[in-house]
Amino acid sequence: MARRTQRSVLPSSTRDFLRDYAAQEPSLLGRSYEQNVLADENKTSVGAVYTPLYIVDYIVENTLRRTEIPSPAILDPACGGGYFLLASYQWLIDRQVETKRRRLSDTELLSILRDSIFGADIDAGAVEITQHALALMAFQNRTDTSNQNTPLFDQALNELSKTIIVGNSLTGPAFTSAKNSRPVDANAINWPIRHPQLLDRGGFDVVIGNPPYCRELDFGEQLEQIARTALGKAYRSPRMDLWYYFVHRGRELLRPDGLLSFIVNSYWTSSTGAAKLIATMRDSMAMEEVVDLGRAKVFDKVSGPHMIFRLRNQHSTSKIAVKRIPESVRESAEAFVVGTKTVDTELVDPATFYRGGKVRLRGNSEARQLQHLEQFTPLENLGQVRQGIAENPASINARTNQRFDNRWQVGEGVFVLTKDEVAALSLTNSERELLRPYHTLSDIDCYRVAKEPSKYLIYSTRETCPDIEAFPNIKRHLEPFKEIMQARRETSNGNNQWWHLHWPRDEAIWRSPKIICPQMVAQPTFAASLEPCYVPFSVNVFVPEDTSRENLYFITAILNSSLLRTWFEHHAKQRGVGLEINGHVLKQAPVREVDHNTPRDVRLYKEIVDLTGDCKIESRIDKLVSEFYKVN
Repeated sequence: MARRTQRSVLPSSTRDFLRDYAAQEPSLLGRSYEQNVLADENKTSVGAVYTPLYIVDYIVENTLRRTEIPSPAILDPACGGGYFLLASYQWLIDRQVETKRRRLSDTELLSILRDSIFGADIDAGAVEITQHALALMAFQNRTDTSNQNTPLFDQALNELSKTIIVGNSLTGPAFTSAKNSRPVDANAINWPIRHPQLLDRGGFDVVIGNPPYCRELDFGEQLEQIARTALGKAYRSPRMDLWYYFVHRGRELLRPDGLLSFIVNSYWTSSTGAAKLIATMRDSMAMEEVVDLGRAKVFDKVSGPHMIFRLRNQHSTSKIAVKRIPESVRESAEAFVVGTKTVDTELVDPATFYRGGKVRLRGNSEARQLQHLEQFTPLENLGQVRQGIAENPASINARTNQRFDNRWQVGEGVFVLTKDEVAALSLTNSERELLRPYHTLSDIDCYRVAKEPSKYLIYSTRETCPDIEAFPNIKRHLEPFKEIMQARRETSNGNNQWWHLHWPRDEAIWRSPKIICPQMVAQPTFAASLEPCYVPFSVNVFVPEDTSRENLYFITAILNSSLLRTWFEHHAKQRGVGLEINGHVLKQAPVREVDHNTPRDVRLYKEIVDLTGDCKIESRIDKLVSEFYKVN
């Protein structure tokens, strides 16, 4: 097989892969590169991960067979090791072989590469690997397999140098932009100039891949660069993920009626940062299929829920096929994706799927249930919802310690103290009056708060401690941390003294009977507290109105029920393996008020209250709550 002489961008170790695997599967080139070189260079930190081949095959098969164009133009805008392009190339070869009932000529193999296979990546090494793997695939599919001296390999590399390119797919102008649009960086791909033949035909026919997942918190610089482009100005949103841009850019690069299919994480479905993405899908495209992979294992080093979706670049009101792996599955998703195990499937109306500006994966029956809940009273109408105390700081963490030259011990209490730390202060009786029972997350369980707090809070506020000189032992304890407190916003603005808590809230909240709930939870966990209870910023608090007739444990049971858990799963943001129930979401939680003049309501009310506090019979409480809400 002839070899082309060129200056390689790959390290010597990677060039060895080309030699070692040249006679084997072409996909091994990309896999070796991603598993060895990218791992060594920590490319996973920029969202690059290996895509399982069964996922690649599913996306390619279920997308390409739905295009009627004989030679569709296929793009992977973040191609990495080239898995999606290799699978697409082989799929197109197999289709032509089946149609023509013969092996393809070199000219036909090159024609498919030139007309149908397109890719881009910011990693020059990955692009070179993809080019070589595709050229090797062409060579393996040649008519005369005995001829090792064919120029096909070199000819394929020449074609691929024009179609598999190094560059940023997001920062240059799309087909709809002017050719002379000024790029924001040297790596930007000017799509009208690089592929003018596709401009004439309206764009690519198919966009597929596994775009990089990069949150704004961790990749602000990259997202800021995109924000200066036309794409960024149109679609930038707070708390968005980088892959959202690949959907928007994919739509811009697709011809009308073209197809886009990606595998992505599932965190976006209820995220406010995805509002523009969801609006684009709903109003400008047609979601044809969603495969909800749930918590099944997909990637070796990436946890959390994932999904596959396929969109068509034209609006439609046709129903959406929603396929779901059971939520309880934690093993590999492969058997469900390839079809050896069954998935739940239903057709969902787009109005239901996009209800409330979010994506609803649970289908029609659950949508009707959620719609039923909307008639009931928001929790905020029954009392006040507040966030816990912002001590700032509760104790010394590693980041704060590093910022101040590691002068303390990590974990050392500042405003929040252990029993031993309190004992070491030798407080007077008057100083002890500033201490409050402080319940951390470990003190909060299903329905109940620990009787004894794990820690104590120095509740120093403008009301309780106007003059720190009156509390000398507390002053002596807090003074080493003075520099931290002076840098706080409320202190620098003159609203607080340095020895005060940052946001202590109204103390009546902490002295009143209330319901508390950690914000970040695997599942909603609400606990009633009838005694004074002070909690951190990571906990939400509900204090009922004085006029409320409902027992606190009754409302707690409702919020802990499986019925409301479903509501929270649809309205709260998913974070890793759990939910983020912030104050805004908690305020909207639907609570059905008891009609104390109706015997049925009174009976269910009393039964629920009598059962609360025993988590072993939660299933019985769930049934009673569903009956109370009149939900089957």
